[in-house]
Amino acid sequence: MHQSARKTAAVSGFRPRDADADRTLRAGFDDGHLWQRARPVIQRDARGRPRGLVGHASLRVPSDFMPLAGRTVRRAQLLVQRIVRMSQAAADLPPERGLVTMVKQIDRLSDLLCGVIDLAELVRHVHPDPAWVEAANETYEALCTYMNELNIDTRLHAAMVQVLRPFQEGSTVPPNLFAAHTVALQFVRDFEKSGIHLPDDQRTSFVKLSDDVMQLGRKFLQGCSAQQASVEVDAQLLDTQAKPGRLAGLLARVSQRRGSKVLLEPHEAESVLRTHPNAETRKAVYLATQRSEPEQVDTLEQLLKTRLKLANLVGKGSWADVALVDKMSKTPASVNSFLGSLIDQNKPLALQETARLARYKQQEKGTRTLPTIAPWDRDYYVEQDHSQAERGRPTSMRVLSPYFSAGTCIQGLSRMFSSLYGLSFELEETHEGEVWDPAVRKARVLHDTDGQVGVIYFDLFERQGKAEGAAHYTIQCSRRVDDDDAADDFGAAQRQSSEIMYEGMQVSRGEFEGLPEDTLQIDSRGKRYQLPVIALTCSFDLPSLSTPSLLVWSEVTTLFHEMGHALHSMIGRTEFHQVSGTRCATDFVELPSVLMEHFASSREVLGLFARHYATDRPLPIEILRQLQAAMGGFRHIETNAQINMAALDQLFHSAAPGEHSFDSSQAWQDVQHTHSVMPSSERTSWQAQFGHLYGYGSTYYSYLFDTVLADRVWKTLFADDALSRENGERYAASVLQHGGGKDPWACVSDALSESDMAQGGPLAMQRVGQWGLSESSIS
Repeated sequence: MHQSARKTAAVSGFRPRDADADRTLRAGFDDGHLWQRARPVIQRDARGRPRGLVGHASLRVPSDFMPLAGRTVRRAQLLVQRIVRMSQAAADLPPERGLVTMVKQIDRLSDLLCGVIDLAELVRHVHPDPAWVEAANETYEALCTYMNELNIDTRLHAAMVQVLRPFQEGSTVPPNLFAAHTVALQFVRDFEKSGIHLPDDQRTSFVKLSDDVMQLGRKFLQGCSAQQASVEVDAQLLDTQAKPGRLAGLLARVSQRRGSKVLLEPHEAESVLRTHPNAETRKAVYLATQRSEPEQVDTLEQLLKTRLKLANLVGKGSWADVALVDKMSKTPASVNSFLGSLIDQNKPLALQETARLARYKQQEKGTRTLPTIAPWDRDYYVEQDHSQAERGRPTSMRVLSPYFSAGTCIQGLSRMFSSLYGLSFELEETHEGEVWDPAVRKARVLHDTDGQVGVIYFDLFERQGKAEGAAHYTIQCSRRVDDDDAADDFGAAQRQSSEIMYEGMQVSRGEFEGLPEDTLQIDSRGKRYQLPVIALTCSFDLPSLSTPSLLVWSEVTTLFHEMGHALHSMIGRTEFHQVSGTRCATDFVELPSVLMEHFASSREVLGLFARHYATDRPLPIEILRQLQAAMGGFRHIETNAQINMAALDQLFHSAAPGEHSFDSSQAWQDVQHTHSVMPSSERTSWQAQFGHLYGYGSTYYSYLFDTVLADRVWKTLFADDALSRENGERYAASVLQHGGGKDPWACVSDALSESDMAQGGPLAMQRVGQWGLSESSIS
């Protein structure tokens, strides 16, 4: 074990609640010897079987997955029957009680299905065994098919419409009913995505248009991948004024070419744009990367037009009107209000950064006035700025990685959460069959007074076949369970029976059981909740016997970002599964994760953990300053580019695609001329490579919006004291614990103590844009 892992450093006055657990937490990820000795605990049942995947007794081998899906469907069918029975009685209940009663049971139905679907989703993406992946795929598809059948069940739709009827659309819902009302609306909207509420002739058109959107979306995404593969340029241009260095390999390939053209891989095109001194060469490569095939442009335009037709069919003026109704923004006008005020705040700052680049070009060209910076100039002169800055640094930024081992980062997160929220991580031995790879670590999430509040499976390291990148997977959501009355699923006459009448046959009660078992927490009021269980996956280097996995700065911020989602899941305590943790509005869900990026670069937080893995020396302050300086640069230019994309997304999902003269390439050029600090005079078709137009359709603004909100929360609560327990608990109580069960505008209002923001609306959206982004918030 490393010497540093045997110590509990007195860092910034921090004292862990459990020093042994704090040491073990770091060693569990860093110590190569400990890794080699680590073996799952052998704990088998009376029949000699292993415990099961993520502790699930019914999932010991891949062939267990589909039988589990079958039992899940059978139990779901009983719940559907219960809901139908209850809907008849709910009409006679007071509106508030009728709403909560019905929502409780349909939320249980959703939780039951998602408990297996979400687990299958995890397994099919992370399990190294193809047999498990195949079984998970089969289970996922089978249960999604059943869920689609439920989405066209007119009885369930009628039950939800009935309990919502007393609450008129647009009326104010009492705060104590917000969660139930939100869940009911979500289910109604899910039902209505199938056109269940439409007359027969319109329903046929609705289903056809919905299928067309899905097929066009798939085709568009496939085309995006193809467009980004490689670009063809004139080889002679690459020879012009080119210098070796990072282009050496490319130039050697060009010299051996056959023909006048050469294909550039994406990384080669990026190198040309960053380092080739000839502007015409950069221009040619830039324009090649921005060009899309006519068929791909046509696919995009057909997708946009079909979405508009679908929106018109349900009485909406645009797809944005459909997509934004359950977001913080509510309307396209509010989004444009936010973007407009953010542009006003950002553009002068972005122009200052553009002028800084222009001075490099002026020096190079010897002009008397500042020249214009074209889009193909940006990366080249940014690279020059970085090179000059590197010359002024006493050390390379690469020297940072030894201070950020995976173990110290996880230890630092635990220490930070302990200071802010009274939460900490404690590694727990896994049992045979519980995890999908020996490198996975299981941590209990503990609270100072409430005990265990959740479980996180950390799958941090690369392995063959594992996808790159980071992700947060929900295995089990938190929800209240003490008022389930699950026995009544079987009907009053069969509550205690060992056999159940099912589809005209007597079936053993066991056929409806063996489902995921609840891991419970009891709160101070005696309510019982499912404990949240999540998996956090990354693709960091594996530790060796002598050296832990050392993270580059971008990996540190990624880890903190994903832990923001995990924290949202851990702290959330809601009545309903459907609004638990990260199950909230798209333009609210990134607030906790973006806020965590602020903590990652905080001097106080870095002081908790940024220590050299071998010497245990803290990160030197001068390197910290270099790190913070490196986070500056040309961030406002990048934000300007993001604003352009968000504005394009709004335009494309307005009524514009319905106009006879609609031309997506012209629309993209118009947006750039209106908002960009370095517009191109050349017409391009990059918009047909913008894959998020399908997945985010009219909500691409969300990340910008949440970045501004996170910046404001940071300045208000944590900028002066990043480890304030008082403000940490205030933030947790106002934002984190509610998931999607409280109006997000009310959450923001409470966190910031700005009561005039509580109702949201266009003026509130505009005000958020006016807050803008500080240097430290842009990443």
